[in-house]
Amino acid sequence: MLSEEAKKTIDALSKEELRREIDKKNRSSFQGDKYAYLQTRLTTIDQQEQNKQRQEDVAHREEELSLVWEANQISQKTNKLSKIAIAVSIIAALIALGALIINVWSSGKSNAP
Repeated sequence: MLSEEAKKTIDALSKEELRREIDKKNRSSFQGDKYAYLQTRLTTIDQQEQNKQRQEDVAHREEELSLVWEANQISQKTNKLSKIAIAVSIIAALIALGALIINVWSSGKSNAP
């Protein structure tokens, strides 16, 4: 059984210090249960870092999806506005054509003998 003092000493080591001690193997100042705890501690730190990285990756993906969704919404609104603009242009062209026909018709009446 490992003492709380030994755990605190190992827990206080940086990741690099843990690696150096593990690399020393039989020459490490930590032997037996302490060495096993040293390895477990490093594995725990590595897993925590991986979990943190995964959480950050998930957060970035969620943000990307949100931005893609917003871009899609903007695209749909733009598409609707484009259709409205086409309809308004067609109506304007028809009104202009009507005005031209009325103008030509009116001109023809006034030139009549």
